[in-house]
Amino acid sequence: MYDIALPHGNENELLEKYRELGYKYVIFLYLIKSKSELTLFKRENICRITKFPGIYCFVGAILDTLSIKDTLHLAAELFYNEKLYNDFLFVKAGNYKYTQLLSNKHYFNSILLDLDAMSSIEDPLQFRYTGFSFTTLKNIIRNNLTICISIRNLASYINLGRVLYLIKHAKKKGIPLLLGSFARDVREIPQDIVLRSWYKLLKIPYTPEELTNIMLFQLIRTRRAKNKDVFCNGYEIVKYPFEDFEDSDY
Repeated sequence: MYDIALPHGNENELLEKYRELGYKYVIFLYLIKSKSELTLFKRENICRITKFPGIYCFVGAILDTLSIKDTLHLAAELFYNEKLYNDFLFVKAGNYKYTQLLSNKHYFNSILLDLDAMSSIEDPLQFRYTGFSFTTLKNIIRNNLTICISIRNLASYINLGRVLYLIKHAKKKGIPLLLGSFARDVREIPQDIVLRSWYKLLKIPYTPEELTNIMLFQLIRTRRAKNKDVFCNGYEIVKYPFEDFEDSDY
């Protein structure tokens, strides 16, 4: 099982608690709003965060900018730049138009449902407001993306109803769904069984193995995007000329 957290200088404390609770994986996400903040993902900074015994720690970014142009520019930089050592890339959803423009692109891993932003918008009479149109859901499938939901904001019955409505349509289309506690300190980290209970409550019928496979698939997407030998899906350099050549006496 894995969880998603939002550390702020307390990475070791969080990892110690996750290991104590029996988690195998944890994803640390950092909020990024400008290009100057990308230095967080330089090698020296990432090595300091991820080296912790007994648990696999991955790092990623949450992009949260007001401009779709800035968001996509930062996404491309983080997804393809081999000098930036992020494992995952999440982008916050916005209104219908903003989220649909996001879903047209493939160079990130997941769209994070922004329940706080939706709380001020009333539901239409015909359906629940989620910020995801049916065109957006089709784009998510085409571009191998996922939808991520934070359980921090599900206490509100309005938010819960909207999330259930979105999950219903996402499941019909086979879109992978991820949940996370988005814990900021050790008191907010749920036990493994609590996180599994949220999956059951929201009627997301994944086994722990299936959840791990979804996460690892997205991890591989990012790693391949940063690999200069991979040109596009199905086209990559598997061996260079003369790389097996060994000097001999002849």
